[in-house]
Amino acid sequence: MNPVRQRNALRSNERVLLPLATDQLPFAGSRPVDHIRTMDSDETPLLDAARTSRDSPPVEAGLAASAAATPLTERERVARRWAVRWGVFGVIMVVLYTVIGHTERAPDYALIARDEQAKVYLSPTCAFGRANLPISTISAAKHDGFRPDSACAKNGGFLGNSQSAMEEVLSKVSLYPKRGTRWRPDGSWKW
Repeated sequence: MNPVRQRNALRSNERVLLPLATDQLPFAGSRPVDHIRTMDSDETPLLDAARTSRDSPPVEAGLAASAAATPLTERERVARRWAVRWGVFGVIMVVLYTVIGHTERAPDYALIARDEQAKVYLSPTCAFGRANLPISTISAAKHDGFRPDSACAKNGGFLGNSQSAMEEVLSKVSLYPKRGTRWRPDGSWKW
């Protein structure tokens, strides 16, 4: 039958004979064409399969499962709950370790410029352009009552490189490259 005529016949609810399988097509075997098993357009071949699968015994992992499974004891249910909780906790911790970042902060021995009038201290990048500011360490400035300059802190003047917590842990066991620090051991700044 012409595919266009077949489509039009299906739209008009006309009964159309369709072959069920390719092995039943005339060119597939040696049987004559008049013995092809066909179905009507209103038949649903999946209904029979669904009916047989619903009536068949349950199957788990390719093996027939017993229909009457014994219920879990209270101890087994508690153990299963704890296993699920620990699994969920583990997944959450891995996600948090990869998402939460750790930003390096200026160490107490880092050299800073002190603004005596405003009683604040500045990083070298923030102090650029200001003349005659005394230099000291962060710990000495904090001891003298100085606070970090809010604009400088807001612009990241006292922050170094950032890594996620997972990268930090892996770099400590030499499985991930550690990012360079912004400060030298003598307290001077690299950038």
